[in-house]
Amino acid sequence: MPFTPQPLPSGGAARTAVAAAPLAELEDLYCRHHARLLQTAYRVVGNLTDAEDVLQTVFLRLARDRGQLGLRPGDELGGYLHRMTVHAAIDCLRRRKQQAAEGAAERLTHPAPDPERAHHSQELQAALRAAVAQLGGRAAEIFVLRYWEDLDNTEIARRLGVPRVTVGVTLHRARRQLRQVLSRHWGVTA
Repeated sequence: MPFTPQPLPSGGAARTAVAAAPLAELEDLYCRHHARLLQTAYRVVGNLTDAEDVLQTVFLRLARDRGQLGLRPGDELGGYLHRMTVHAAIDCLRRRKQQAAEGAAERLTHPAPDPERAHHSQELQAALRAAVAQLGGRAAEIFVLRYWEDLDNTEIARRLGVPRVTVGVTLHRARRQLRQVLSRHWGVTA
């Protein structure tokens, strides 16, 4: 049975529901979109274990909500799942940052090995991921789509249903904010 969205009878809300979304339909969705969504999650979180957790979160939410999807008219299911994955991955980064802050006292009592031994690029990637997690939801999503998913501004605007100029302005502001955060992290004045 193919995945067939049905409009909800709610007043003006552009939402779509899957009639009782059977497990077989979710399994079919998972099989069709797994590779692309896992790659997306991996690009955001930076490791396979967390990327798999992100994907599990996305599909558990679908199962829990019995197929209730927040699709807007004209949205495609693949794009919607992609956005869901990006948001779940950013949430993962935020949780990771919060856990790191909570464990800071322990790290002070047990210092890490000499930081010069760590790879510079890995530290930069971790700092960038943490900085992206500090961006607002839409800004983080647009940044990820542009620089980690390598989509152009026109495609991002189409997927998100926003004007192309909004994408450009949001990217400009996100880059400026990231530059400031990373400059503070590296002790450089921007």
